[in-house]
Amino acid sequence: FLLSLEGASPVIDEISNLYAYHRLGVRSIVLTWNHRNFVGDGVDSHYGLTDFGKDFVREMEKLCMLVDVSHLNVNGFDDVVSVANKPFMASHSNAYAVHPHRRNLNDDQIKEIIARGGFIGINFYSLFLGEGEDNEQLIMKFIQHIEHFLKIGAENVLGFGADWDGMEKSPFSDVRDYHFVEKLFREQLTLSEEQINKIMYKNLVDYTLKILE
Repeated sequence: FLLSLEGASPVIDEISNLYAYHRLGVRSIVLTWNHRNFVGDGVDSHYGLTDFGKDFVREMEKLCMLVDVSHLNVNGFDDVVSVANKPFMASHSNAYAVHPHRRNLNDDQIKEIIARGGFIGINFYSLFLGEGEDNEQLIMKFIQHIEHFLKIGAENVLGFGADWDGMEKSPFSDVRDYHFVEKLFREQLTLSEEQINKIMYKNLVDYTLKILE
């Protein structure tokens, strides 16, 4: 298990709180949820990181913590790009090109994470896969998201960011459906065993160990 915070709101605007959470075992922080905090704005607004937020990213890197840009808006993402020296991740975000939801990553963002050797976790939430469609259509959308990520070179950074505790609906029931997802990879996408293993677990393990040192 890896302790994480979804949103840096509990840190308030005091960097010493980041060190306190690190001492308690937290190793990953999503910089914002959808809303504004002292670090920056989420997807509900358009402002980027604050000055404190930029310092926050730098301090997270000093502590070898995983910087997570899921829920950030485009300006906030660009600010992370401008200050981060280490690979960062989008732990539970999909492809905007497949389904244009504000929580999904555009191609430039995906390519930036790929270039840095970060991590992208595919989200299983129906809202981010293809809102308003039935389960069979949503599963096809899930496949399309995977195909799109792989098409633009994400084979070594893509994994699962299912978001089971943060969604209302999914075409998959829970982790017990992972065997079905693996079957989709093998039969629908005709991925190799190496590619399947990368997406199922290896990319996330490799990224995490690289940052935690």
